[in-house]
Amino acid sequence: LHTLPSNLGELHLASNQISRLPDSLCDLRSLKMLLLSNNRLRRIPARIGELSMLSFLKLNNNSIHDLPFSLGTMSQLTHLLLYNNRLHTLPSNLGELHLASNQISRLPDSLCDLRSLKMLLLSNNRLRRIPARIGELSMLSFLKLNNNSIHDLPFSLGTMSQLTHLLLYNNRLHTLPSNLLEHASFVELGLLGNPLPSICQMGLDAVRAYLANPDAYMAPLLLRTSSTSSMSPSSSSS
Repeated sequence: LHTLPSNLGELHLASNQISRLPDSLCDLRSLKMLLLSNNRLRRIPARIGELSMLSFLKLNNNSIHDLPFSLGTMSQLTHLLLYNNRLHTLPSNLGELHLASNQISRLPDSLCDLRSLKMLLLSNNRLRRIPARIGELSMLSFLKLNNNSIHDLPFSLGTMSQLTHLLLYNNRLHTLPSNLLEHASFVELGLLGNPLPSICQMGLDAVRAYLANPDAYMAPLLLRTSSTSSMSPSSSSS
């Protein structure tokens, strides 16, 4: 990519061999959609924030390590797709944030300042925990966290009244917040692939029963574990 057309509303440049974006790209002030997936990009121009009309930016399948600060000033940007990159930090000021299949191991507390965020996709990363302030994302309705290493969930998750889809397949959850179903109106709650009692895989009513009395469902598990470990070679042979 050596030269760019001008006065465009959309620019489709996916599946080329682009390794660098020229600063002149940021002079296309009427650009609303920019598609750059499947290239060789490692960074985005610092001036990207000057594309004040941009609402859709697709950067999947590149090698991007970080994002410029100016990206967070783009008030019209509602869709930012960044699957399969090498991100270690996060952008801000978005309605949707697509960050699946990166190498993110920690979510900064600043994520919880994105009060207009409605969809957050973070599957296939290296997350072990969720910020305690996640409940401050009061507009969030769709949260996808499949295939991470999350051990527990913050209590504030149960205060999110707009949350309708919470997907947590294949994590390491042993317990759930006692208030998880108190305020949300879940359409989908995905818990398969976690070391939770089997009742948690039987639908929302079953999860509600578990949360009302979790000890009742944990006791049989503890009993089986205890009895198995207490067996000695001599007793089993007699």
